[in-house]
Amino acid sequence: MKWQTSGMFRPFVDVSMVGPFLGDKKRKFTTKSKNNCWSAKFNEAFQFVLGKESPDCYELQVTVKDYCFGRADRVVGVAVVQLRDVADRKSCVCWCPLGPRIHTDETGLTVMRILSQRPADEVAKEVVRLKAETRPAEEGR
Repeated sequence: MKWQTSGMFRPFVDVSMVGPFLGDKKRKFTTKSKNNCWSAKFNEAFQFVLGKESPDCYELQVTVKDYCFGRADRVVGVAVVQLRDVADRKSCVCWCPLGPRIHTDETGLTVMRILSQRPADEVAKEVVRLKAETRPAEEGR
């Protein structure tokens, strides 16, 4: 991937759990950034507390970003891991191909429109923000 930056490339990863009944639980963890590292490896562990719902209801969204001091961090790429695919393991180490954004079908777009109309719901706002994050068009071709 070609990534344009005028300064130092400082990648970090946001790991977010998406699913039901997470309003009172920690849903997002962030790794430490790596200074000027084009092939960063993040050896950090995170634990999410879930309810009794089926793992089919949850997904992990992994967003790699370039840390930018004094302005918004730029999205490098996004990947989704379905929890049902890794639920049998006590831990998971995997490579995730990064895309420029999350693909959303018509049903997903309808859900996003409904959630975006709930301004008082912090979880709904967070899900809409997560699913709407994209890599800038001029970056990373």
